[in-house]
This record gives sequence, structure tokens and C-alpha cells, in this order.
Amino acid sequence: MELRLPATANHVVVARQALSGVADTFGWDASFSDDVRLALSEACTNVVQHAYRNVSSPGDMMISILVEAGRLLVAVSDDGVGIVAPSRSNGLGLGLPLMRTLSDDLQLDSSDGHTEVRMAFSPTVAVAHAGE
Repeated sequence: MELRLPATANHVVVARQALSGVADTFGWDASFSDDVRLALSEACTNVVQHAYRNVSSPGDMMISILVEAGRLLVAVSDDGVGIVAPSRSNGLGLGLPLMRTLSDDLQLDSSDGHTEVRMAFSPTVAVAHAGE
């Protein structure tokens, strides 16, 4: 699934809802799905807050959600200003460490006005309770 959305806070919710639909379709465990939604939210929020600063209107964020060979691959990219060193004035800089903790693998590429965060996850399937 690929989405191209304006980099605004309300579109972070749209991205989360899209991922929820994928999670429901595959029957993933609720705790796993919550972790992936949180990681996706962090990546999208970084785009909203930082990628298009000092411009009159936000650009787009591109989201890719792919299930392949038993793995979930999520990528969030933008064509903004790139990654700069975090400062206390623009946040605590906890988003990337959180994404790294929640994912099996995190890769970051930021060059020439394009930034992409790629995360890989190993889904866990919900186990039905006996008698249901």
C-alpha cells in the first residue's frame, strides 16, 4: 500500500488508520499493532514538525506499507529540508530512538532534500482464546 498525503497532523491519523486496516486484515496481535502504529506515528510526526519548516504550506509525506515474506516493511519519506541535529528548542529528539526500539531494523537516509525512514517488523498473530 502506498499513500501520498499532505504533511499535516490530521494526515498522521489517516496513516495510522490505513495501518490498522492492514493489521486487521492479517490478524496481527494488538500489542504488535499498537507498537507499529506508534512507530509510524513518530515517523509521520517528524515529517509534519520538521521536514517543511519555514515554508508557507506543507509538502507531502509518502508512506509505504508492505507485507513480504512474513515481514512488515514500513517507509515514510519526504522531500523537505532533511535531518538536522536535534536541539532542545525543537523537541527532545526521542522519535528516532523510539522507532529503533519498536522495530526490528531501522534505516535512515537523508540527502539532497529527501529523507526516508525505513522500518522492518516481524508481525505476531493474535491467538484465539479457547472457547471463542
